[in-house]
Amino acid sequence: MNTIKKTGLSFGAGTKLSAEDLNKMNNTINAIVDVVNGLLMSCFDVNLELNRFDLHLDLFQAINIVAENRRQRGMKIRFLSQSGSYVEYSYLGESLSDADFLNVDNWITGVEVVDGGEF
Repeated sequence: MNTIKKTGLSFGAGTKLSAEDLNKMNNTINAIVDVVNGLLMSCFDVNLELNRFDLHLDLFQAINIVAENRRQRGMKIRFLSQSGSYVEYSYLGESLSDADFLNVDNWITGVEVVDGGEF
């Protein structure tokens, strides 16, 4: 998944705004980028991430595709099920360990079918 890149701007003397003010703006923008990236990382569409829209999975297969650095409590995962419908699950486990994250009992779904819409 592509995330938003932070700015790398630094400001010195001679600018119309003070360097302190510009650096404060830069810090504020980067804080916003952190929030947006956190939201983007909390949703994982397996088929989209793999660019494989012909891949049909069960829940265990789908959660095993999520890289450890993408795992989050409360994250949503979406994938094309073996029946051909898109399904969405939310992770409610207590930790991000393999024992918890890969346990299908720690995943719930509020809907049986997602009709191709977005999260």
